[in-house]
Amino acid sequence: MKNISEPVLSPDKQYLALSLYEIKGDKRLSHLAVLNTKESTTAWLFEYPSVDWSSVAVAWSPDSQWVAFLPGNVAFGEDGGLWVFEINGQRKYRHKPAGEIVGWNEDSNRVYFQYKDALGFVDLQDWEVTLSERCP
Repeated sequence: MKNISEPVLSPDKQYLALSLYEIKGDKRLSHLAVLNTKESTTAWLFEYPSVDWSSVAVAWSPDSQWVAFLPGNVAFGEDGGLWVFEINGQRKYRHKPAGEIVGWNEDSNRVYFQYKDALGFVDLQDWEVTLSERCP
């Protein structure tokens, strides 16, 4: 069984980001893929074990070089949080916690997100992606 999220078109209209969920035997996996519409190529940026199919959040940077991704229903906590990927797959970053992507700044180096803190208050934060520590 496979499910595909609704694709999200990049601002320059060259890329589509989507999430694919599949069951392989007893494994449930979700993937983040970026399709290049001009070159007909696909970059698989992220794969993680997931509990079941759920909606995901994807937001493109204004320069179409980064995609922010909030995976849904992760099976393990280390896969959760806000992920940001360079579309060529060279750099990726993760920020925890995050609950909802709000958007990017016009320079494509900050992503805005909100989440509920331990007391239930919603915090709006920004994250300078280019100064973040890179994930292995």
